[in-house]
Amino acid sequence: MSLTPMNSKARKQLFRIIEEQWGIDCKGDKLISEHVFFINNRQRVFIASRDITLIDYKAFNVNSLGLYIGELRGGEFRLTIEGSQLLGRQAKRNVVEISRDQLKQWLSGQDVEIGRRDDLKGFVILHSGNDFAGCSRYKDGKLLNFVPKTRRIKN
Repeated sequence: MSLTPMNSKARKQLFRIIEEQWGIDCKGDKLISEHVFFINNRQRVFIASRDITLIDYKAFNVNSLGLYIGELRGGEFRLTIEGSQLLGRQAKRNVVEISRDQLKQWLSGQDVEIGRRDDLKGFVILHSGNDFAGCSRYKDGKLLNFVPKTRRIKN
């Protein structure tokens, strides 16, 4: 699996997508702007400290580097659970508040029915209480589940 640093053009495109989807100003966020972004051949995006550039990581067979925060898909960005926790507090739109029962349902791998909402479009960040639980696609009044099977809660 090849892992390459994102150049400034690719970073700008990623930041533009994040701003369109969730209203997050990545350029103004120190946490994001002071880090290095990597992308692999499966379009998975990783974030790491700039100090990683001090290491010759290319001399090793590296599959991942830093924190896996999301995946680029057809002009959209789907956040991981960790990515939603990293970016969720800055999001101004496409954030869905769900109950603890709905959160348990979603974390067990099921889609969650929330009803029709005109303010939601595409990938949304799930929020329950003080927790950001991940990213889901909103479609026809449902939150489609993307929790990996290995991370699901078993009843």
